[in-house]
Amino acid sequence: MSYKKEVGDDDDDDDGGNDDEDDATVAAASAAEEELSRKFKYATLCEYLDRMQRIRWNDKFGKQRVLNALMAKWSAEAGSNESTPSAAVSFYPVLRIMANSLDERKFNMKSVSFEAKSFW
Repeated sequence: MSYKKEVGDDDDDDDGGNDDEDDATVAAASAAEEELSRKFKYATLCEYLDRMQRIRWNDKFGKQRVLNALMAKWSAEAGSNESTPSAAVSFYPVLRIMANSLDERKFNMKSVSFEAKSFW
């Protein structure tokens, strides 16, 4: 017995109410994200980015502390809204910006200059 519904099946076995509940959940989550983005100002993000930029380039633990402080502030802002759980609000856009400054691979690339040797 297969539990997957075939593409061509026209059975009306659907739950009906779950689709409305899912849509309401998605709408509430997106509304919570919009509200949090209004509270969590762009200036706050820039403040944390400036703090990370002032830290010496080889102090990765200092940069990690700033990132953890930013995540704690983000979580506190998300947790202050009791209508939706903090898991519904995504930290991904901010993390994507911050992770580039913690990525050491681009800073460790060194250009190697080769001297041309003459054949004569």
